[in-house]
Parts: sequence; structure tokens; C-alpha cells
Amino acid sequence: MQTTMPLRAVTAAALTFCFAACSASPEPAQEPLPEPAPTAAEVPFGERLLVADPDAATLHVFDLPSGDRVAEVKGITFADHPGFVALPDGRVAFIDNATKELVLMQVAGVATPAVLKRAPIPGAPAHIAVDPAATMLAVSSAANEGDATGFMTLVSLADFKPTTVPMATGEPGVALGGEPLQLFHRNDSPPAIEAYAVADLLAGRVEARSVAPIGNAPHGEVIAHRAGVMVSAAADGISVVRYEGSSLKADKTIPYAVSGFEGGRAFYARLSGDGRFLYSYLRDAGPTGTPWGEWRSDAYIVDLETLEARRIALGKGLVYRLGTCASMAAFTQYHPDGDFLHVLDASGASLAAKTVSVKVPLDRMTGAPDATGDVWASDAFRITAMSPDCAYTFVTHGGDGVVSIVDTRAGKVVRKLEAGTPLKGGGYLLPVKVGAPLVDTIGR
Repeated sequence: MQTTMPLRAVTAAALTFCFAACSASPEPAQEPLPEPAPTAAEVPFGERLLVADPDAATLHVFDLPSGDRVAEVKGITFADHPGFVALPDGRVAFIDNATKELVLMQVAGVATPAVLKRAPIPGAPAHIAVDPAATMLAVSSAANEGDATGFMTLVSLADFKPTTVPMATGEPGVALGGEPLQLFHRNDSPPAIEAYAVADLLAGRVEARSVAPIGNAPHGEVIAHRAGVMVSAAADGISVVRYEGSSLKADKTIPYAVSGFEGGRAFYARLSGDGRFLYSYLRDAGPTGTPWGEWRSDAYIVDLETLEARRIALGKGLVYRLGTCASMAAFTQYHPDGDFLHVLDASGASLAAKTVSVKVPLDRMTGAPDATGDVWASDAFRITAMSPDCAYTFVTHGGDGVVSIVDTRAGKVVRKLEAGTPLKGGGYLLPVKVGAPLVDTIGR
């Protein structure tokens, strides 16, 4: 039976800030990364890499493309389940798991990154999302142990004041979209997408305007604003729900059994840079007890306009938390015999044109589990992310405190960053670029 990686316990820490000048010892001088071809107007301090180490309650910020460390922020326990939301102006929103607060941080576009604002979030924060105009954030929360219901919190980016309402839910998904603005709630008990008018929620009225059923055991969501669809990865396939205003309509279920493959299911889902395709991976773990090195992992792509799907074999082992950019997607496959980064050329307009164009070997992690080990319990875990313009792909080496930087198109590792903390469990990554278009509006 398949499982997702359990959320890792973290220790609360007092909030203190220590920037690069406070480091115990300077990093050795390194050659800067090769400059990517310019794709937008230059912005001072306009591109950064944010590396979170939840176990060490620390955020690291590196300048790009130089790779220089510009800040180390201690005392923030980043919550990897809801992930990051990157805004076009270089601000980033995320959850501090120790204080149960939504944090707004200026990461790029300023010389010194800094936390700007905080808002309290009740319950157990599960997901975050932003509206396409970047005016409001939504945070879904599962119920605290013993509570009968969960919560939805809306936070205006103008004043960062939260409005929280109770909402009956399982492990809740969330998205913002539509006109007038709707909050789309993915419930898993019963499995459904529900539409709530944001104006109603701000006024304290919690009544769904529309409800559409979806498949059992739903998990990862994508909202494609251009196509007017919200989809959820369920046990039997991708459940597609169309929206118009506050009206929802269940469309179809896109099967996982395509391209001559069967078995497995999706959990994590991301939207392509052009807003048209869903990218995920399907993991077929076989019968209970099958060693993790024998699991089969495939890239899975859905055209959200035609509702057709395709699978591409990546190999055996584990694939987890893919990265996407303007015209590519990146999947890291790890296996007892060696790890590889697979880059999918996603620039073609058709499903048939998409192909794995680059396969890059990665250094083995020191604590990597052997063929009979428990891959989910290991500190040697990897997270993958891509710069918005696709120039670089970033992969963590969990437990070793290293981030490999891959020149995406050349298909080779060009730099290794020392985080300064171990990145147990892989940590988390977010490249932030001022001016990057806001397409995928659900936290990642």
C-alpha cells in the first residue's frame, strides 16, 4: 500500500534573527554560477533561493546567480505541508509551525530579507493559496485533536488582518479563484469541492454556494484559472471540477491507467508555467512489503484543456515533490543504486511532444537508506525546485546540508551550496524571482 511521507516533528524555538554577518565563519570563495540568458528587466536583488530547514528552525537565503549567502533567519519552523506561496513582488508567504502563524517575508527585491508581518492561524494549518491578483491569502486548517471541525482563514495582503471561520472538513485543500472571488474547499469527508463566496466568509456567513463530488481519498489539488477547472488527485484518478462564478460542476475522472501503464496513484500535483498542464508522478509500490527500490515511479501529465493524460517511465525507487518552471518539470528519482534528476521538456503544446530530455546523476547522500531500509524514516531525503525561468534546478541532499545546483539545459551540476544546517529530511526549497508570473496559486 502506498503512503506519503509523514510530517516531521519539529521543536519550537524562540524568534531571533541572525543574518549572514553573524555567521561563525565565512564561506570559502566560490566561482559564481554562469549567467542565464536575460528573460526580464534586471531588478536589484531580484532573484534569491530560499532554503528552509524545519528541523533546525532556520531559513537560509542565497543570492542568484552568484550563490552568495545573504541571510540566515533563525527561530522559524517552516511547515512543509502547506509549503510556500511566492508573490510576483518578491514576497513569500508560509506557515511557522512553532507559533502557528502565517508569515509574510520579503525575500527578493531588497538587500536584506526580512519578515514583514504575521497573522495567527487556528487549528493545524494544512494548505495555503493566493488569488490570481495577489490580494488575498487563504489558509485551511484541520481540526485540533478533539475538535469537531476545522477552519478557513482569509488574510488580506493589504493589511494582513485575518478573518477565520469554522468549516466542517477532513484534511482540507484550498484555492482562490473565479469572479466574483470564491474560496474552493476540497473536503475529504465526504470527498467534494465546495465553493464559498469570499464576500460571504468575510461577513461571517459559512454556507457553500455549490458542491461537486470528487473521488475517494483526494489529496493534491491544482486550479487552472485559464481553463476554469479545479482538479484533485483521488484514489481512482484525477477528479475534474469546472467552475463559473460560484457554480461548480463535476466533469470527469481522468484515469491513471494510460500510455500502456497501470497501477499507482498521484498525491502531489503542480501546474505548468503556461497554466495548461498538471504535472505529477505516479508511484506503484506493489504488494505490501515490497522494498522501496522496487517501486515504480512515472511522470504523469494531464492536459487541462483536452483532459487527456500521459505517463512517462522514470525508473524504480522513490520520486517525491517535483519542481516546475516556465517550460519544464524536474523529477528526482532516488534508488539504492544511485540517484538521478530527470528534466521533462514540457515546452511542446501537445502531450506527445513532452519528453525527458536530461538525466543528471547526483552524489549519493551520506545517510541514504539501503535496499531494505525505511525510506520514509530517513533523514536522507530530497526536495526539488526550479528557477521560474528554468535556468537552474535545485536538489537538496538531506542530512548532508547540501543543495546541488543543476544547469537545467546543460544537464550538469554546476555548484553545491552549503546550507549551514543539516537539512534533515531534505528541508525545503523555493526559488524567488521578482516579476515571475503568478500562475500556480496553491502553496508548494
